This record gives sequence, C-alpha cells and structure tokens, in this order.
Amino acid sequence: MSKQVIWTKHVQETFIREGNLTEFETQVLDLRVKNKTITETSLQLNCSKSLIDKTVKKLKIKYDEVQKHHPDDMPMRRSSAKELYMDTH
Repeated sequence: MSKQVIWTKHVQETFIREGNLTEFETQVLDLRVKNKTITETSLQLNCSKSLIDKTVKKLKIKYDEVQKHHPDDMPMRRSSAKELYMDTH
C-alpha cells in the first residue's frame, strides 16, 4: 500500500479513524508507509509473514471501502510493480 497511495498525515489519520483499525493494523500500516517490506515488517512486529500478508490484504479492502465514503479526503489506490514486489518478499 505504501506506493499505491500518497500517504499524508491527514490521509493516514482519516483511514485509521474511519477504518476502525486495530492497534496491530495501525502498526502494520505505519511500517508499510515507511516502505518496509513484508519480511521487515514481520521481523519488527515479531509475527509470521503470512499474518502480515493477510493484514495487508485486509487493509487494502478496508482502504477501498473507506475511500468510497471519503473520496475528497482519500485518493484512490494505484497499482505499482514495487508494491507487488514488497507484498511478495
């Protein structure tokens, strides 16, 4: 998600608030916004890569839903080769 959205403080706070993110989801989002890979994120949060994968997928679904309701505050996600690489490594 880090390259699919231009993350500003406002966009990130709106997503966290409107998406009702858990503390864990917020931590994953913060690390992904900082361009950490799935592997780096799993190591830092002391959990499996598969859990991070599942969480990122949930975050993307939540983001798309929140974006539908707040199109003026939140840009649409773009696809990116670098993001795909980060999600699979």
